[in-house]
Amino acid sequence: MYVDSICLGLRTDIRSTQSPILVTRRFREAHTHVDDDRVSITYPAVMTEIDAIRVLRTRNASAFLANDPSGSGVTLGSNPAVRKAVEEMLEKDWIRTPKGFEDRKREVWAANDLVVMKLLQDIR
Repeated sequence: MYVDSICLGLRTDIRSTQSPILVTRRFREAHTHVDDDRVSITYPAVMTEIDAIRVLRTRNASAFLANDPSGSGVTLGSNPAVRKAVEEMLEKDWIRTPKGFEDRKREVWAANDLVVMKLLQDIR
């Protein structure tokens, strides 16, 4: 059921509102149809979606990076991989062009057409 909701969300995002989908790297790897910077924003898995939205909207990750969720005195920003992932997310921003969505839709539809053709050829 979770995957159906994600596919429905992709359909809504790509076909109507053209809002990028907020996903983790692991999600992009599992769902190749959203593995494209034109239609998705990748946020670090250590970050919640709400944190990612806050950082993207304010363009400021300092509160997130200063967070010490374990209470051990080690902040999230002290991890170079986390800091790099947050910086990459901010560099790519959250604005996407309508042309990018249209191009990606055409690519997905073309790939789907190929799959259908292969299935139909196997049936004959």
